[in-house]
Amino acid sequence: MEKIKLTVNEYAKEFKTSVQSVYQRIKRGSLKCVEENGIKYVVVEDESIKPSLNPNVENGFKEVFKIVERLQRQIKEKDKEIKRLTKQLDKCHKKNEKVYLSYIAELKYLQLNPPETSSPKEEEIIDIKKKKKKKRR
Repeated sequence: MEKIKLTVNEYAKEFKTSVQSVYQRIKRGSLKCVEENGIKYVVVEDESIKPSLNPNVENGFKEVFKIVERLQRQIKEKDKEIKRLTKQLDKCHKKNEKVYLSYIAELKYLQLNPPETSSPKEEEIIDIKKKKKKKRR
């Protein structure tokens, strides 16, 4: 048995009754009702209602179902794209992590084994000064 959800207004129109009587039946418990996003829907489990639905309402349901199916396909496609991009991002992070680790290892190596600094000796400085003086004369 297929369940069909109708708004209170749709149910009242379909069964040619007032909206107030539909709400009373819901309150008494003689009608099943669900509320989604603040809208009350009457749940009809009888197959006999489907053929008696207004053709416009039935076409509206078909359109809604087509839209829902299309949106579900789009969501699946987006989920696949998110997974692909996440994998790509993880690869980039791993590459960056390797670079950072090698950089840190090199820094540690340099810290433990500093290169010899080549500062000019005093003799070299004096020789440079003498050469400069000779050129001026």
